[in-house]
Amino acid sequence: MIKRTFADIDRIKEITQSHPTPFHLYDERGIRERARLLKKAFAWNPGFREFFAVKATPNPAILRILKEEGFGTDCSSYTELLLSEAVGITGSDIMFSSNATQAHLYTLAHKLGAIINLDDFTHIDFLNSVCGIPKTICCRFNPGGLFTASTHVMDNPGDAKFGFTREQLFEGFRKLRGLGAQTFGVHAFLASNTQGNAYYPELARVLFNLAVELSRETGADIRFINLSGGIGIPYRPDDPAQDILAIGEGVRQAYNEVLVPAGLGDVALYTELGRFMLGENGGLITTAIHEKHIYKEYICVDANASNLMRPAMYKAYHHITVIGKEGAEATRVYDVSGSLCENNDKFAIDRALPPIDIGDILWIHDTGAHGHAMGYNYNGSLRSAEILLREDGGFELIRRAETPGDYFTTLVDPDVARMLEAQQPQPLT
Repeated sequence: MIKRTFADIDRIKEITQSHPTPFHLYDERGIRERARLLKKAFAWNPGFREFFAVKATPNPAILRILKEEGFGTDCSSYTELLLSEAVGITGSDIMFSSNATQAHLYTLAHKLGAIINLDDFTHIDFLNSVCGIPKTICCRFNPGGLFTASTHVMDNPGDAKFGFTREQLFEGFRKLRGLGAQTFGVHAFLASNTQGNAYYPELARVLFNLAVELSRETGADIRFINLSGGIGIPYRPDDPAQDILAIGEGVRQAYNEVLVPAGLGDVALYTELGRFMLGENGGLITTAIHEKHIYKEYICVDANASNLMRPAMYKAYHHITVIGKEGAEATRVYDVSGSLCENNDKFAIDRALPPIDIGDILWIHDTGAHGHAMGYNYNGSLRSAEILLREDGGFELIRRAETPGDYFTTLVDPDVARMLEAQQPQPLT
C-alpha cells in the first residue's frame, strides 16, 4: 500500500544534513491548497470563516500561512491566545472556546476582542463578574445521548464534559440578553475524526433547527453558527478521503431547507478544522537505529511517543513509508518502536513493511495535526524539531529540537543551575 509523501529521498537527505532526525516536516503547498479547497466548498455562504484549531499545530509559521489565506484561530488556552496575538490575529478573528476557564483567560480574551464561546451555563455569571458580557457571545451546545449520521453512530456527546444542555441553552440566551448581549452564535462539536461526508450536513441540520427555535423563543439575534471540527482524514491508504466539496454542498442544502425559510438566510457559518487542515500535510521523519530479534521482530527508531503520542495513547494507525523503498514488496512484519520505558511506545504493531536496514529513513504519515503538539517529556525525552517545506522548494526550521537545558530550565535547584552554567560554551581567549 502506497501513501503520498510530499518530499523525496533526495530532499529528505538534504534536510538531514543540517537537521538530524527525528523531526516533523510540514508542506506549505499542501496547507495552502487545502485552505483554498475549504473556502471553495463554503463560498456559497458570504460570511464563511475558518478558525484554525491552534491546539492541532501551535506553531507561528503555520498560523501565518493560514492568516495569509484569510483564516482566524480557535483558541482554548492562555498561551494559544498569546500565540495568535503574536502573529497578528486578534479581535473577532479569534474564537475563544475554553472549559474550566480561569479568570485570567477570560480577561485576556476580552482584552484581545475575541469572540467568547461559553462552555457552561454557570460561566455566564462568572464571565460577567470578570469582565462583563460582551455584545457578541457564543454558547456551546451538547445534545446528550448518541450522535448519529446516516444511521451510523458517530460519537457519544452525552459522555462528554463540554457544553450546555438544551434547556440551559435557552435559559442562557435569555439571561445573556438581559445582561447586555446583542448578537449570538451557536457552536457544537459532537464527533471527532469522522469518516464519510455525512457528519457536517447532519450536524448543520441539528444546529440550524436549534438556531431557528432559539431565535423564535428567546428573541436572540443569531448571526453565526459554528460547525467546529470533526472532519477526519484517511489515515490508512485504502480509507476513502472526505470530499469537502460534497460536504459543503450537503451543508448548503440543509441551510436552504431550514434557515432560509425561517428568515435566517444571512447567518454566517464558521468552522474550526485542525486535523482536516494540517493532518495530511505533516509527517514525522525518523531513522532506523537498531533491530531486535526476540519473540517478535522489532525495528527501533530515534523517535518515540514523545514525538507522536497518538499510537501509544489511542492505538491510532499511522501509515509508514520506508523512504527509497516505496515500491518494494512488504515481506517483513515488524513492531516499530521507540526508546521510552513503556511497552506502548510503538508506532506500529505487526506491520508488514519492506525489509528495513539500519540507517533507513521512515516517514510516519499524517502527523501534521495532534503530532508535535501532543509531545511530552516522560523519561526525560526531548521533543523534536519542526521543519517547513516551502512552496519554492526550500525548507525552514520553524521550531528547534529541545535540549537538556530546556528540560532542566524550570527546576529551582542550585546544583542543576551550576550544571547548566558549566555546560555553556566558554568564550574564546
